[in-house]
Amino acid sequence: MSDYDKLVAEMREEFPKFKIVEKKDSTLMKLCNIGLLIITFGQMKTFMSKFTTTVLFTIYTPSEWEDADQVGILKHERVHMRQLRRHGIFWFWLGYCFLWFPTCFAYYRKKYEQEAYEETLRHRAQTGGMRYLEHPEYRESIISNFTSAKYFWTWPWRKDIEEWYDACVRKIRLELLESRG
Repeated sequence: MSDYDKLVAEMREEFPKFKIVEKKDSTLMKLCNIGLLIITFGQMKTFMSKFTTTVLFTIYTPSEWEDADQVGILKHERVHMRQLRRHGIFWFWLGYCFLWFPTCFAYYRKKYEQEAYEETLRHRAQTGGMRYLEHPEYRESIISNFTSAKYFWTWPWRKDIEEWYDACVRKIRLELLESRG
């Protein structure tokens, strides 16, 4: 059984309503795409092709899913499903979408995504090594998710996100060193 199949089985056991759906087959995702194009003034053009989206216990996969690190993405999305379960549907979605503002000061979206991206970074370090996390282009790709239209300009203070990223990388490096010796 592949790592992907094992993870899917674990997620189905943890979340009985868990399923994976292609975005192109979802009316909800097509409507979200239109909404994101409108509210980002046309800047969020890759929602359907590159971004995985979780709503409740359904993971909607993009058109480029087959080329993606599916295990890493599922681990990230599992964090969101655990957050949903921990906080409840109402509070999770209120926090993710609206508190404190939908854009620029989306404190809870930032916190939820930081928790999920920590799992993404941990997975990348385990599968690709620390050099992957330290590569400037990869670092920028994660940081820009928080500071650009990709996540609706979640947080205006880039330095905060950079400091979080660097601290996360240091933490993961220590975890890996401790696990090896």
